[in-house]
Amino acid sequence: MKFLKLIMIVFVINVISMVSVAQEGDGQICVRAFEDRNNNTSFDANEPLITQGVGVNLMNAQGITVGSKLLSDSPTAAQGVVCFQQLLVGDYTVLITSADYSAVTSMTFNASVIPGSVPIRFDFGGQLIAGESSSTASTTTSTAAADD
Repeated sequence: MKFLKLIMIVFVINVISMVSVAQEGDGQICVRAFEDRNNNTSFDANEPLITQGVGVNLMNAQGITVGSKLLSDSPTAAQGVVCFQQLLVGDYTVLITSADYSAVTSMTFNASVIPGSVPIRFDFGGQLIAGESSSTASTTTSTAAADD
């Protein structure tokens, strides 16, 4: 009987420790944005990263927005990356918006954060909307004007 009580105590302690780890919020979901110039939905070595003009919303399983970020405000914007960190275990939906880029890839992604999981990363590929300017486009224009 004492042995059974000891097993139950160990079991309860293990369950409590797993619940407390799950509540700490160690999940991470990131989005990397790139200009998909060849329209193949994959990030290729010659395609530039997008560093501004993209917004990312994170919603929980109930559809409630739990985070909203602009790529240009991200500390990793130079890498084309925006992340949501310290996420609790659960299901999330990532919604990407942009007035500057038309989507080549999906603008909505679903992810499940589980205990001990590696960071989740989605790639968003977009093409610059005609009439918008990027640093690459303005460099090309400047070079062409200098040749005249």
